[in-house]
Amino acid sequence: MFGITPVNIVPPTTIEADWISATERSAATTPPTPTSTTKTFNYTIAIRGTVVSDFAHFRALVAATLNDSRGWPRANIKFQEVNSGGHFAVFLQEPAIFANYAGCDVELSCRHGNNIMINDDRWRLGTDHWTTTGLPPDDYRRMIINHEVGHWLGHRHITTPCASTSIPMPLMIDSPLRPTCAPNIWPLPEEIWISR
Repeated sequence: MFGITPVNIVPPTTIEADWISATERSAATTPPTPTSTTKTFNYTIAIRGTVVSDFAHFRALVAATLNDSRGWPRANIKFQEVNSGGHFAVFLQEPAIFANYAGCDVELSCRHGNNIMINDDRWRLGTDHWTTTGLPPDDYRRMIINHEVGHWLGHRHITTPCASTSIPMPLMIDSPLRPTCAPNIWPLPEEIWISR
Protein backbone atom coordinates (compact mmCIF):
# COMPACT_ATOMS: atom_id res chain seq x y z
CA MET A 1 0.00 0.00 0.00
CA PHE A 2 2.82 2.38 0.81
CA GLY A 3 5.44 0.80 -1.49
CA ILE A 4 7.61 -0.44 1.37
CA THR A 5 8.27 -3.73 3.08
CA PRO A 6 6.66 -3.97 6.54
CA VAL A 7 8.70 -5.03 9.54
CA ASN A 8 8.16 -8.44 11.10
CA ILE A 9 5.58 -8.24 13.83
CA VAL A 10 5.73 -10.40 16.91
CA PRO A 11 2.27 -11.74 17.82
CA PRO A 12 0.78 -9.39 20.40
CA THR A 13 1.38 -10.08 24.06
CA THR A 14 -0.65 -7.37 25.76
CA ILE A 15 -3.98 -5.67 25.44
CA GLU A 16 -4.93 -2.21 26.63
CA ALA A 17 -8.27 -0.42 26.67
CA ASP A 18 -10.01 -3.45 25.23
CA TRP A 19 -11.91 -6.13 27.14
CA ILE A 20 -10.43 -9.61 27.11
CA SER A 21 -11.27 -12.66 29.17
CA ALA A 22 -8.85 -14.27 31.62
CA THR A 23 -8.68 -17.31 29.33
CA GLU A 24 -7.73 -15.15 26.34
CA ARG A 25 -5.22 -13.22 28.42
CA SER A 26 -3.36 -16.38 29.39
CA ALA A 27 -3.55 -18.00 25.93
CA ALA A 28 -0.41 -18.67 23.92
CA THR A 29 0.53 -15.88 21.55
CA THR A 30 1.76 -18.05 18.67
CA PRO A 31 -0.54 -17.45 15.68
CA PRO A 32 -2.57 -20.48 14.58
CA THR A 33 -1.74 -22.11 11.27
CA PRO A 34 -3.97 -20.60 8.57
CA THR A 35 -6.72 -22.90 7.35
CA SER A 36 -7.33 -23.61 3.67
CA THR A 37 -11.09 -23.86 4.29
CA THR A 38 -13.06 -20.64 4.12
CA LYS A 39 -14.96 -19.86 7.32
CA THR A 40 -18.04 -17.65 7.36
CA PHE A 41 -18.78 -15.49 10.38
CA ASN A 42 -22.27 -14.01 10.70
CA TYR A 43 -22.81 -10.65 12.35
CA THR A 44 -25.73 -8.43 13.29
CA ILE A 45 -25.59 -4.65 13.07
CA ALA A 46 -27.56 -2.05 15.01
CA ILE A 47 -27.59 1.33 16.74
CA ARG A 48 -27.21 1.53 20.50
CA GLY A 49 -28.32 4.74 22.21
CA THR A 50 -28.68 8.09 20.43
CA VAL A 51 -26.33 8.62 17.50
CA VAL A 52 -25.86 11.41 14.96
CA SER A 53 -24.11 9.52 12.15
CA ASP A 54 -25.86 8.14 9.08
CA PHE A 55 -26.65 4.51 9.94
CA ALA A 56 -27.14 3.45 6.29
CA HIS A 57 -23.61 4.64 5.50
CA PHE A 58 -22.28 2.90 8.62
CA ARG A 59 -23.94 -0.38 7.67
CA ALA A 60 -22.70 -0.26 4.07
CA LEU A 61 -19.12 0.61 5.07
CA VAL A 62 -18.99 -2.17 7.68
CA ALA A 63 -20.09 -4.74 5.07
CA ALA A 64 -17.70 -3.42 2.42
CA THR A 65 -14.76 -3.26 4.85
CA LEU A 66 -15.26 -6.72 6.33
CA ASN A 67 -15.35 -8.36 2.91
CA ASP A 68 -12.67 -6.27 1.20
CA SER A 69 -9.98 -8.50 -0.31
CA ARG A 70 -7.28 -6.31 1.30
CA GLY A 71 -8.56 -7.14 4.78
CA TRP A 72 -9.42 -10.13 6.97
CA PRO A 73 -10.71 -12.26 4.04
CA ARG A 74 -7.01 -12.90 3.31
CA ALA A 75 -7.21 -15.27 6.32
CA ASN A 76 -9.75 -17.40 4.41
CA ILE A 77 -12.78 -15.90 6.11
CA LYS A 78 -15.84 -14.00 5.00
CA PHE A 79 -18.52 -12.09 6.84
CA GLN A 80 -22.28 -12.15 6.36
CA GLU A 81 -24.81 -9.81 7.96
CA VAL A 82 -27.81 -11.59 9.49
CA ASN A 83 -30.92 -10.33 11.26
CA SER A 84 -30.25 -12.26 14.47
CA GLY A 85 -28.07 -14.96 15.97
CA GLY A 86 -24.76 -13.82 14.55
CA HIS A 87 -21.33 -14.79 15.86
CA PHE A 88 -20.83 -11.15 16.85
CA ALA A 89 -22.68 -7.82 16.80
CA VAL A 90 -21.51 -4.48 15.43
CA PHE A 91 -23.00 -1.40 17.05
CA LEU A 92 -22.83 2.27 16.13
CA GLN A 93 -22.98 3.43 19.71
CA GLU A 94 -23.59 6.56 21.73
CA PRO A 95 -20.31 7.47 23.48
CA ALA A 96 -21.75 7.63 27.01
CA ILE A 97 -22.79 3.96 26.85
CA PHE A 98 -19.14 2.82 26.70
CA ALA A 99 -18.83 3.62 30.41
CA ASN A 100 -21.04 0.58 31.09
CA TYR A 101 -18.37 -1.84 29.83
CA ALA A 102 -15.26 -2.72 31.83
CA GLY A 103 -12.12 -1.84 29.92
CA CYS A 104 -13.90 0.51 27.50
CA ASP A 105 -13.60 4.28 27.36
CA VAL A 106 -16.16 6.91 26.32
CA GLU A 107 -13.55 8.44 23.98
CA LEU A 108 -12.78 5.29 21.97
CA SER A 109 -14.32 2.36 20.13
CA CYS A 110 -14.08 -1.03 21.83
CA ARG A 111 -14.59 -4.78 21.54
CA HIS A 112 -16.31 -6.31 24.55
CA GLY A 113 -16.94 -10.04 24.24
CA ASN A 114 -18.94 -10.54 21.05
CA ASN A 115 -19.81 -6.85 20.78
CA ILE A 116 -17.92 -4.58 18.37
CA MET A 117 -18.84 -1.10 19.57
CA ILE A 118 -17.98 1.84 17.30
CA ASN A 119 -18.03 5.21 19.05
CA ASP A 120 -20.35 7.59 17.18
CA ASP A 121 -18.14 10.61 17.94
CA ARG A 122 -15.02 8.89 16.59
CA TRP A 123 -16.97 7.65 13.56
CA ARG A 124 -18.03 11.21 12.71
CA LEU A 125 -14.95 13.15 13.73
CA GLY A 126 -12.00 10.75 13.62
CA THR A 127 -9.04 11.81 15.74
CA ASP A 128 -6.90 14.93 15.70
CA HIS A 129 -3.94 12.95 14.43
CA TRP A 130 -5.93 11.30 11.63
CA THR A 131 -7.14 14.65 10.27
CA THR A 132 -3.50 15.69 9.77
CA THR A 133 -2.83 12.70 7.48
CA GLY A 134 -4.95 14.11 4.67
CA LEU A 135 -6.63 10.72 4.23
CA PRO A 136 -10.42 10.60 3.93
CA PRO A 137 -12.65 9.98 6.97
CA ASP A 138 -13.83 6.64 5.54
CA ASP A 139 -10.24 5.33 5.68
CA TYR A 140 -10.18 6.02 9.43
CA ARG A 141 -13.56 4.29 9.74
CA ARG A 142 -12.30 1.22 7.85
CA MET A 143 -9.25 1.09 10.12
CA ILE A 144 -11.42 1.16 13.26
CA ILE A 145 -13.75 -1.55 11.92
CA ASN A 146 -10.78 -3.76 10.99
CA HIS A 147 -9.04 -3.11 14.33
CA GLU A 148 -12.01 -3.94 16.55
CA VAL A 149 -13.02 -6.99 14.49
CA GLY A 150 -9.36 -8.03 14.70
CA HIS A 151 -9.76 -8.18 18.47
CA TRP A 152 -12.80 -10.42 18.05
CA LEU A 153 -10.79 -12.68 15.71
CA GLY A 154 -8.22 -13.18 18.48
CA HIS A 155 -5.67 -10.39 18.03
CA ARG A 156 -4.36 -8.49 21.01
CA HIS A 157 -2.76 -5.08 20.86
CA ILE A 158 0.72 -4.82 19.40
CA THR A 159 2.92 -2.57 21.50
CA THR A 160 6.06 -2.55 19.32
CA PRO A 161 6.56 0.96 17.91
CA CYS A 162 7.44 1.58 14.27
CA ALA A 163 11.12 2.22 13.61
CA SER A 164 10.33 4.89 11.01
CA THR A 165 7.46 7.10 9.89
CA SER A 166 7.72 5.39 6.48
CA ILE A 167 6.69 2.01 7.95
CA PRO A 168 2.94 1.27 7.95
CA MET A 169 1.49 0.92 11.40
CA PRO A 170 0.30 -2.56 12.33
CA LEU A 171 -3.49 -2.61 12.24
CA MET A 172 -3.53 -3.96 15.80
CA ILE A 173 -1.19 -1.36 17.27
CA ASP A 174 -2.14 -0.29 20.80
CA SER A 175 -2.42 3.39 19.91
CA PRO A 176 -3.99 3.90 16.49
CA LEU A 177 -1.99 6.23 14.30
CA ARG A 178 1.09 6.61 16.41
CA PRO A 179 3.09 9.55 15.04
CA THR A 180 6.00 7.14 14.52
CA CYS A 181 4.07 5.06 11.95
CA ALA A 182 2.63 5.64 8.50
CA PRO A 183 -1.18 5.38 8.50
CA ASN A 184 -2.56 1.98 7.52
CA ILE A 185 -6.12 0.65 7.42
CA TRP A 186 -5.62 -3.04 6.56
CA PRO A 187 -4.02 -5.95 8.43
CA LEU A 188 -0.37 -6.39 7.50
CA PRO A 189 0.73 -9.80 6.13
CA GLU A 190 2.04 -10.80 9.57
CA GLU A 191 -1.40 -10.11 11.05
CA ILE A 192 -3.33 -12.43 8.74
CA TRP A 193 -4.31 -15.15 11.17
CA ILE A 194 -7.35 -15.86 13.31
CA SER A 195 -7.84 -17.93 16.44
CA ARG A 196 -11.54 -18.71 15.91
